[in-house]
Amino acid sequence: MRWRSPGGPGCWTQSAEPGPAGRLFGLWLFPLGLLAYRSAMFPRPLGIILMLGTIAYLFDVLVQFLAPELAETMSPLVVVSVTLSEVSMLAYLLVKGVKTSRPADTPTAVERELVET
Repeated sequence: MRWRSPGGPGCWTQSAEPGPAGRLFGLWLFPLGLLAYRSAMFPRPLGIILMLGTIAYLFDVLVQFLAPELAETMSPLVVVSVTLSEVSMLAYLLVKGVKTSRPADTPTAVERELVET
C-alpha cells in the first residue's frame, strides 16, 4: 500500500493499490519452498505448497494487468491459496518444529540427569 496526499498538505490517506513491490511480494515463497523441498528438515509437500503460493501471486499480478475486471473475481481464490501456503509453513514450524538429528554419542538431557544422580 502506498501513502498519497489527496489534496492538501498534511492530509495523507492510504491507497489500496499495491505498488510494484507489493505485486511481486510473493516471489520470496519460491526459494523458501525450493529449500524446504530439497531439505530433509521439512516435508516435501510443504515445499510444493510454498512454491504454488508463488504461482498464485504471479497469477494475481497477471490478472490485474491483463484483465482488471476479473481481478475482483479471482482475488478470493488467490488469497485462499496464498494464505494456505504461508500459514502451512507457520503452523508446521510452530507445531512440529524442524527435524534435526543429533550425533549418536551426545546424551539427552534425561540421560545427563541420570548420570549426575
